[in-house]
Amino acid sequence: MKFRDLELEKQLLDNIDNLRYSEMTKIQESVIPVVLNGNDVLVKAQTGSGKTASYLVPIINSLSQSKTRNTIKAVILVPTRDLVNQVYDSFEKLSVGTDLTACKIMGGIDKQTQKDEIKERPDIIIAVTGRFKEFMSIDLMSFKNVEFFVLDEVDKMLDLGFRSDILFIFQEIKKQTYNFNTLMLSATLPNNIMELSTNFLKEDYVKIDLEEEMVINDLVQQKFLVMHKSHTLTALLKLVRENNVRTIIFANQIQQCSKIESLIRYLGVAVASINGDRTQSYRDNVIKDFKDNRLSVLVATDLLSRGIDIKDLDLVINLGLPEQLETYMHRIGRVGRAKTAGRAVTICTLEEKEKLNKLVETYHLKAKIIEKESWAKPANENVKGINNLYYNK
Repeated sequence: MKFRDLELEKQLLDNIDNLRYSEMTKIQESVIPVVLNGNDVLVKAQTGSGKTASYLVPIINSLSQSKTRNTIKAVILVPTRDLVNQVYDSFEKLSVGTDLTACKIMGGIDKQTQKDEIKERPDIIIAVTGRFKEFMSIDLMSFKNVEFFVLDEVDKMLDLGFRSDILFIFQEIKKQTYNFNTLMLSATLPNNIMELSTNFLKEDYVKIDLEEEMVINDLVQQKFLVMHKSHTLTALLKLVRENNVRTIIFANQIQQCSKIESLIRYLGVAVASINGDRTQSYRDNVIKDFKDNRLSVLVATDLLSRGIDIKDLDLVINLGLPEQLETYMHRIGRVGRAKTAGRAVTICTLEEKEKLNKLVETYHLKAKIIEKESWAKPANENVKGINNLYYNK
């Protein structure tokens, strides 16, 4: 189905054409008409499926037709600052030529600057939960004209402990206006999400479950290297040097990021790392440099595993399996977006073999698992063979 098949505002359609979004993705084809029809929705869709546009397109279309101005008409809550930026960037591209405005509310930005922007009465607020709730407490915002309330990556927000905050925010908005639509989007729909949804959605809401289980694009080639812990960094550096492509490396601990960054920089590779301890401005600049090809390798914690869209990404490397198996699916979702090819290599320790088997079984992964007898022994830097850790041999 094409976007032109929908009765959207001409300016919005022109913007969609300029972005070369001709055919709708599966989620967009399922969600957009339902939201345009005025229904609440509960959506399950895998990462990289076009989720952001699936709610921004109908919101922009509806608000473009609204005669109400200079008031908040949509509130979009997301789990991380980086996703705030991602959604905001998408909004800016889709709203060109309209008079709609948006404001970002998140940590890492001067509070007074954000307060001044709120006083300008934007149409859309895109925010992380904590800072948004803080600003609500000082009576900066009116919600009497809110038409849309969006919870994006709601499963992640629950993981981060924001359940009480999002319930509080929803109830405060509901006190001022009842006639608004709620859109809940999640990569998974476990029992806690279904339970939570009863607090937000109208009885006639539409549930859209596009996948019975989380799956990875078939064009993404996956490999797992199993080895003694002392071999892992050597294997990682070999992968970076041998491939020489745009790469995201996921580390499980903040402390690992800087160490990996230093080792890769020693190879003469343009690299930077980001994690939750970095300032927002630093993270924004690093992601921009990576998107603009000024960096070849980006090292990150799982704060980058959701929502971030990096075009033409060639390779994801995991240094260890994540604590939650589901997070692996989100990490790998950074490659192969919009049905493009990509590669993913995960470096596992011998202690992670049981967890690896569970991952492969749970998600029916079509992956190559490589073990070598020499990798099971502790690395000896004086042994010449340690430099022969090629993942494709």
